[in-house]
Amino acid sequence: MSKNSLIYFLLLVLLQFFLIEIDCQEISQRYFHTTTLIDNKLYILGGRYTPDDTINTIGREFFYLDFSSAFSTKSLSWNSVKNFIPQHDGATTAVGGVQNDTIFLYGGITNYERMSTVYTYNPANNSWMIPALDGNDGSGVNRKAFLTGIADNGKMYLWGGTEVVTRYYVNDMLILDTIKLTWSSGSLLNAPYPRNEYGATLLPNHKIIYMGGNNGQNLAIGLDEVYIYDTINDNWVTQETSGNIPSRRFGFSVNLALDGERIIIFGGNVPSNDATHVLDLTNFNWYIPNINGSIPSSRSYHKADVINEYLVITFGFGYNRVNESDVLLLDISNNDQYVWTDYYVVSDSTSPSPSPSPSPSPSPSSINDKKFRNLKSIGIIGATVIGSMILIIGTYYLHKWNKNRRTRNAVHPPSAKLDNQSGQKVVLTMVNDNNGKNDQVSNKTEQ
Repeated sequence: MSKNSLIYFLLLVLLQFFLIEIDCQEISQRYFHTTTLIDNKLYILGGRYTPDDTINTIGREFFYLDFSSAFSTKSLSWNSVKNFIPQHDGATTAVGGVQNDTIFLYGGITNYERMSTVYTYNPANNSWMIPALDGNDGSGVNRKAFLTGIADNGKMYLWGGTEVVTRYYVNDMLILDTIKLTWSSGSLLNAPYPRNEYGATLLPNHKIIYMGGNNGQNLAIGLDEVYIYDTINDNWVTQETSGNIPSRRFGFSVNLALDGERIIIFGGNVPSNDATHVLDLTNFNWYIPNINGSIPSSRSYHKADVINEYLVITFGFGYNRVNESDVLLLDISNNDQYVWTDYYVVSDSTSPSPSPSPSPSPSPSSINDKKFRNLKSIGIIGATVIGSMILIIGTYYLHKWNKNRRTRNAVHPPSAKLDNQSGQKVVLTMVNDNNGKNDQVSNKTEQ
C-alpha cells in the first residue's frame, strides 16, 4: 500500500468513527452517586457498583440523560462525558458559579489520596478544574461524605455527614460561596445532632429542611420532627410533624413538589408500600398520596430530581434491574393523583393539572424518532464496517495494480511507449512555443 493510500485510509476511518452517533451505552448499576441538572441534561457521576457489594467497587464514570425529548425508561440513551475525577462515592454536587452554569463537586470517599476536596465542571466547554478557594478549605478532617449539598443564591450549604479521615458523624455547616470561591461556616446553635444519609431540600423561602438519616450506629432517625435552616439569617429551628408519620429511615430522597407547598419523600431502608410520603408545609402534616401505576421497589442511596412534571429517580440499592429500570418516573403534575410511568413526555407547563390524568403514553412521533435514531446508529455502524472492508479490498487491488504498472514501466519506460495502431515507438520531446512555454509533441520513428 502506498504512503498516500495509507494516509487516506486512516483519515477515512477516523472520519467515520467521529460521525458515528453512539447514543446508547452500557452503564453499571450503582448507588451513592451524584446527579446534577443543567440545560435539560441530568449529569450522573461516580458511585459504588452493586453487582458485588463485598468488594465495594467504586466508579468514576461521568454521563448524562437528555430530558429535552421524550423517551421510555425501558430504552435509555446514556451519553458519556469526559471525566478527570478520581474514583469516588458518597460525594455531593450543586449548581453554582457566576452564571449559575457550573457543577460543583464536594467531598466523597475515594481510594486516591490526592483527590481534591472540590472540583468544578463547565458543560459549555466540557472542562474540569480544581478551584483555588480562600478561607477554611474543607480539607483534612473537614472533608465529608454521605451528605446532601444544597445551593441557594450562589452558595453551597454542606451540613452534617461523615468526616472522611476520622469517620466521625458531624453536624457542622460548611458554606462554599461558588461565586467568590470562599469558605465559611454556619451556626451550630440549635442544629440537629450528628447524622449522615439524611434527606434535605431547599424551600421557596430560602430555608433548607432536613429530616431522618443515620445516627452513627446504623440506626434510622424518625420523621416526627424536621429541622429547618434559614440561609439568610443563619439560624436553626425544629418543627414537629403530625398525621401519618412515615417510618424511620435513611438513604432516602426529599424533593419539593411543583406547587412549592409540600415535599415528597421516596425510598430508604423501608418496604415498597411505605416508600412514598408527602409532607404538607402549610401545617407540617404527613399523608400518603394517591398513586397509580406499578409500585417500584424501595431504593436506598438513590438520587431524585424534579424535572419538568416528573420526580426522576436514578439508580440506588435494593432493586433488580432485570425487573426494573435504572430510572423511575413519578408524574407529580396532579397533587391529587401521582402516577408511576415508564414514559417521559415533554410538556410546556410544569404547573399541576386540574384533574387526574391517566398514565401518559409516548406519542407515536417520539417512539418513531427513537427507533429511527437506534436504526440510524446501527445503520451507520454497519455501513462503516462494510465500507472499511470494501476500502481495504479496493486498496489491496489498487496496490497490486500499481505494482504491475511499475513492472510494465520498467520494461517500457514512459519516454518510449508503443503506438497501438502502428507498432512504432513514440518518443516524447519538449519544445518551446513562441511564448516560451513547453509543449509536448510526438515524433514517430521506426521500431
